[in-house]
Amino acid sequence: MDADRLARLVDRIGPAIVMTHSASGPVGWLLADRRPDHIAALVSVEPMGPPFAETHGIGTLHWGLTAAPLTYDPPRTTAEEVAAADPATLRVPALTGVPMAVVTGETAVFATYAPAIVDFLTTVGAAAEHLHLPDRGIHGNGHGLIYESNSDEALQPVLQWLDQHTATPRARPGQTS
Repeated sequence: MDADRLARLVDRIGPAIVMTHSASGPVGWLLADRRPDHIAALVSVEPMGPPFAETHGIGTLHWGLTAAPLTYDPPRTTAEEVAAADPATLRVPALTGVPMAVVTGETAVFATYAPAIVDFLTTVGAAAEHLHLPDRGIHGNGHGLIYESNSDEALQPVLQWLDQHTATPRARPGQTS
């Protein structure tokens, strides 16, 4: 339902940079599948994973990175078909070329899932990258990056990535044009 709501929103506002966090990560993948022309970039901070994982109390990512169907080519009509397929043959045409960043902090268990998520996204066609904050000199972050005392610092690699992967660089807070 969230992906449907967001699809209606981007239908109204046009292309957008979409940012998800944690359990909302699958919503981003579904939105990009439904409205690829409306996604300027997708940033997923500490998303659920890895592909096909079961998360206690939340559910299973039966369709790879989502619990709801993605549009595979060749078509896969059931989650069982997706799980049984050779991963190298899975393609989601709508994700082809969509810039996606998977952002992880140093101390979160979600950081261990990111390489498999990025590999899956790349295999299905997305232009996905892993932004692991320690690799960019930012240390100590856990799962709740936006709540931590260095949240402004943790945001900088994301903004730099967006500048490199979207058509129009944005002014930073406090920066004049």
